[in-house]
Amino acid sequence: MRLGRKSRAAVVVVAFAALAGTALASPAAAAPPGNCDTRLNTGNPQSVDAWCSAGTGLVRAKAVCRTDTASQATTTVYGKWVAVNRDNSVSIAFCTSTYPLVKTKSYETA
Repeated sequence: MRLGRKSRAAVVVVAFAALAGTALASPAAAAPPGNCDTRLNTGNPQSVDAWCSAGTGLVRAKAVCRTDTASQATTTVYGKWVAVNRDNSVSIAFCTSTYPLVKTKSYETA
């Protein structure tokens, strides 16, 4: 069977689109941060360490700090974003002298 001019053009367009789609396919998604943990440092003021030992991406420490154990007044502080799954890659969130005690500790990932 012989294809006409329009049919040949359609076949070329479809073949090109198929090849382009293969070439532009996105790579597999990277593994999200995993095995993350936090640690309370009991200095004065207190601080929170956060790290992740698996996956890829970033992590940062988050601490909600308060003035004293009876106070409801709080402020939230964050550590710097650091790469996960790297030796000695730890984010530290420092409470301030005005809000020196950690009320809650956690982390965020990106």
